[in-house]
Amino acid sequence: MLPLLQAQQAFTFPVLVLLGYRFFFVLPNALVSDWPDRFGDQTAGLRTPATEFSKKTVRRWALGSLALSGGLGAGLFTLGAVSPRLLLVDAVGLLVLALLVVGPWFKRW
Repeated sequence: MLPLLQAQQAFTFPVLVLLGYRFFFVLPNALVSDWPDRFGDQTAGLRTPATEFSKKTVRRWALGSLALSGGLGAGLFTLGAVSPRLLLVDAVGLLVLALLVVGPWFKRW
């Protein structure tokens, strides 16, 4: 996003889809990584999704964000706005994050 603003380029539809794709790709990582530290955050008085919502709700948000990111990535591929190699690398990342969210690792926290 920042290089686009610095180059004073126009916000086109594919750019906005790419921005949404990246946002929803990173969001589950932030949600899941904050979960183990929820008690420390709560003690410090911080209000995060991990301290405000149940594990089930955080998992749903993370999975929904992963699904939305995958759909936006497919849309970007259809528009020809992103290379297949990038999507392949990102698909592996999405799979790993999805396994983390629904797998036994998340249940132990």
